[in-house]
Amino acid sequence: SLIAQKASELSKNIGSKFTDIHKKLLLHPESVEQIVEMEEYIKEVPKKTAEIHLVLVDMLSQFDVLENFSFQLSDEQFSDKWSAYAWPKTLEQTIGDASQKMEEKRDAFKNEQIAEQEAFVDKLDQMEAIIETYHQHNSLSNIDTIAPDVRAKAQTLKEFTELAKVFNQREVLFGLEPTNYERVHRMVKQFEPYTQLWISTDDWRSWKQAWLVDDFTSLQPETMDQEIQETWRNLLKASKALADYPDCQQIADEIRADIDDFKPLMPVIASLRNPGLKERHWEQMSSELGFELKLGKTLRNLQDVISLQLQHQQDKIVKICETAAKEYSIESALNKMQTEWEPVEFEIMAYRETGSFVLKGSDDIQQMLDDNIVMAQAMSFSPFKKPHAERLEAWAQKLNMMSEILEQWLNCQRNWMYLEPIFSSDDIMKQLPSEGQKFKACDRQWRKYMKMAADDPNALRFTDTPDLLGIFMQAYLTLEQVQKGLSDYLETKRQSFARFYFLSNEELLEILSQTRDPKAVQPHLRKCFDAMASADFEEGPPLEGQATPSIQLAAMNSAEKEKVRFSQPVATAPKSVEFWMCDLEWMMRQSLLDWTIKARAAYSDEVRETWFFQFPAASISTIDQEAWTRLATVAINSITDGSNPSGLVDFQKYSIEQIDKMVGVIRHDLTNIQRSVMANLIVIDVHARDVTKRLITDQVTSVTDFAWICQLRYYWDEESIGEQHGVVVRQTNAMFFYGWEYLGVVPRLVITPLTDKCFMTLTG
Repeated sequence: SLIAQKASELSKNIGSKFTDIHKKLLLHPESVEQIVEMEEYIKEVPKKTAEIHLVLVDMLSQFDVLENFSFQLSDEQFSDKWSAYAWPKTLEQTIGDASQKMEEKRDAFKNEQIAEQEAFVDKLDQMEAIIETYHQHNSLSNIDTIAPDVRAKAQTLKEFTELAKVFNQREVLFGLEPTNYERVHRMVKQFEPYTQLWISTDDWRSWKQAWLVDDFTSLQPETMDQEIQETWRNLLKASKALADYPDCQQIADEIRADIDDFKPLMPVIASLRNPGLKERHWEQMSSELGFELKLGKTLRNLQDVISLQLQHQQDKIVKICETAAKEYSIESALNKMQTEWEPVEFEIMAYRETGSFVLKGSDDIQQMLDDNIVMAQAMSFSPFKKPHAERLEAWAQKLNMMSEILEQWLNCQRNWMYLEPIFSSDDIMKQLPSEGQKFKACDRQWRKYMKMAADDPNALRFTDTPDLLGIFMQAYLTLEQVQKGLSDYLETKRQSFARFYFLSNEELLEILSQTRDPKAVQPHLRKCFDAMASADFEEGPPLEGQATPSIQLAAMNSAEKEKVRFSQPVATAPKSVEFWMCDLEWMMRQSLLDWTIKARAAYSDEVRETWFFQFPAASISTIDQEAWTRLATVAINSITDGSNPSGLVDFQKYSIEQIDKMVGVIRHDLTNIQRSVMANLIVIDVHARDVTKRLITDQVTSVTDFAWICQLRYYWDEESIGEQHGVVVRQTNAMFFYGWEYLGVVPRLVITPLTDKCFMTLTG
């Protein structure tokens, strides 16, 4: 069963973990360090077994379940179960045995170390006696035997130091007081002057002998100088330390003097091993020195330098070699720049679905170009550029050419990427045939050279393409002309329909590239008409000579989902988009005027509660304000002619009654649009009520009183309906015709006296 399988896997896992611990406990330590390691491991065993014990309990519980159901275990499962169960007891016994063995081993190792330390003391005594008399080795002629002996004893002292450290560490592990082996460090310090003297002397003799006969080209001046300086310092230390032994001190001083005699050769060696030396420099030195100096001929090794006494011509040689070094630095910099450019490639990527390519991520290449151009300019001002002048000038021209090509390439690419999707449209090609042909010519060139760049993007090779800079420059100029023609074309469209100025070039081009689809203007209506979120398109009668229905606009919709049907459909064909958009603008105004005429004709107190929802919100709002102006004027005139001295008071009561009725309407179950219409009207009428109250307070008795004429007033003007006006808005001496711009169902939060002052400021 699944339980038996899982329990068996747990038992095997437990057995495996216990086996690992058991094997570790059975190991035989070979040193006190391993004993300590084993003791630490034994301390960790309870923690490890506690984790395994939890798994063991889980395993046994699963086997108990199987036993309760009388499940027959296989021989292997039975064996694994009881083996796992027995492991904790077995491990406990193993730990006890291991601990006992550790204690026995510890004692054995302790006794062994004590014996080793006693032997170590004997060795120290012998070495100390040798060091005390080592000053007797004071003959330079015996260096071949003394130097190896010194090296051997220095190594022995190093081993003594390490062994003393090991003894002290083990004493701590055994719990013993660490032995003071300070005498080892004292012996090392006491023998150090002999090490400095004889090893430095031996090294110097070997080096000098090799330098004199080895090939001159194998000499490494920097390494030589380091070895000379270090050897000289060691000999100086030895001379001071061995001041009590004059014979030894004399050897140190002799070798130092020999080194001092050799040092004057180093400037000449360093100069002549300059990697920048060319044939012309060897010829110049030969001319300056008055004899032929040629590497491999008259200068084969260091012995030749001495025999030619070149150290006495140091100034002439160093001067020429310094010039060679500076010339070589220019050559090296040129080589480095050119080597760095060899693997550089332009990052060319496919551009959308155009089938062509564009340059991507040119910043790193541009930065590299700028840095190299600056470096090349700096080298061109160097007085040591002459041998490389032509090469340097050619490389500088190459870098500048690459920089100009890259600049024109990016300029051309920027224009091509902007114009390519535009002139992919057949509609744009038909409307701009001249610009379209120019673009197509540039497009062919662009695709040709981008294909070349994609096939071989290596920067050096691609920029070597003949006349590449001129091609990119001409293409850029042509694309600039195309772009100017396109901008002029867009300007004519905007001049025909001024609201196109609200659209970006990209948005306007999106419309113009789909002139056969009038619905392409749909996403952009909101930018052209503030409240027109969309328009309803419908099929109209076919154009003359065509069988398919035409497309016409039947209604406009606000963002609040208010739909206003046009007085008559707006045809989109056969006119261009800018012209039928003008028709749409005209129809927007005319339709709102027509709806407002109908709303005014239908308005009365008896049907007011239902009248609110039969017409567009703009018409309702306009007629409501026109009605207030008309009725307030009647009330004021009744005061003027004396027919009703309390005309404004009665009108205020009438206004309050109307507001109360509107509040009752808004409490009904209304749609969102109806509720917004009512909320706006209540805000307007509450403000009108407050204005009426101020008129009463200001004791207005005539329509010529300033308190009245300073109010924003709406008048119906029958005579201007034919001119698409119909409503006149007056305030103080200002007079405006209502514009009939569609505003949708825009919520009005509140109208305050400050709002009135703002209106007065704007109209004044």
